[in-house]
Amino acid sequence: MRCDYLVFAGDGKSLFLAAPVEVKTKWRQEVVRQLQAGADESDRHVATGQVTRFRPVAALNKFSMLTRRELRERVAFRGREEPVRVVLCGEELAPVLGLDQYQPGEG
Repeated sequence: MRCDYLVFAGDGKSLFLAAPVEVKTKWRQEVVRQLQAGADESDRHVATGQVTRFRPVAALNKFSMLTRRELRERVAFRGREEPVRVVLCGEELAPVLGLDQYQPGEG
């Protein structure tokens, strides 16, 4: 099992973000399992201590009240559990990933 995309971002000197992204037409239970597989894959590709942010993202075509209840789901990465962030397909990822506020030199 794997996720659709792995997004890594850095400033040329160090990596500061890893984000598995799963794209679906609507929320399904395997979304969390696929995002967890992306977290595990990210862990294999990133040096220990290098990533400061981890953001699992589900990009969906449909977003319902049921989905809101399921947003309590979390994905584990290096001893921490992060909530799954949900965006509608076509929305910008930068705000969800925290890249819209990033300034070079920040950790």
